[in-house]
Amino acid sequence: MTVSNDSTNDTFALPGATASTCLAPLTLRLLAAMVDAVICGILLVPMFILIIGGVGFLSSNVHMSAEVAAFRLTLSAWMVHPFVNGYLLATRGQTVGKWCFGLRIMRSDGRPASLRRLLLLRWLPTGLAPLVPAVGAWLLLIDPIFVFGRSRQCLHDLVADTIVVHARPDQGKEMGVGALA
Repeated sequence: MTVSNDSTNDTFALPGATASTCLAPLTLRLLAAMVDAVICGILLVPMFILIIGGVGFLSSNVHMSAEVAAFRLTLSAWMVHPFVNGYLLATRGQTVGKWCFGLRIMRSDGRPASLRRLLLLRWLPTGLAPLVPAVGAWLLLIDPIFVFGRSRQCLHDLVADTIVVHARPDQGKEMGVGALA
């Protein structure tokens, strides 16, 4: 991968490609993450209520520690994320949010990222982080800070050797978010 030195034009040449591909703008990555969070959140609320114990969760007779509740919510998220995004990740290297904004996850050398790599190396460590006492919250805070580096890779991208690219650089303009990109 060859990254340009011009900070306003973050393009790189993929091996064997005829055109350059742009690294995803930070604003579009944030918007895509927000779309993914809203979709998963909408699905998680009813799942969380059902897993905790249905309507009994709302009564005062049910006592559950915060750790047990967090563990159950994390398990719920582990079920929702692959359910919502599994097909797009496997076929296009995209989540629903990334699909909406024309972003795609690929290996740093330009090859497609396998579903196994995306789930086990990119997503699972972030999913497990909240379960690690004291350290987990810090890992979740530190992970996205790495995106401000030159390579625009979060910590989970570095672990999985992936990058997020703007598969359709002109799509943001069509959607009215060209100024954000």
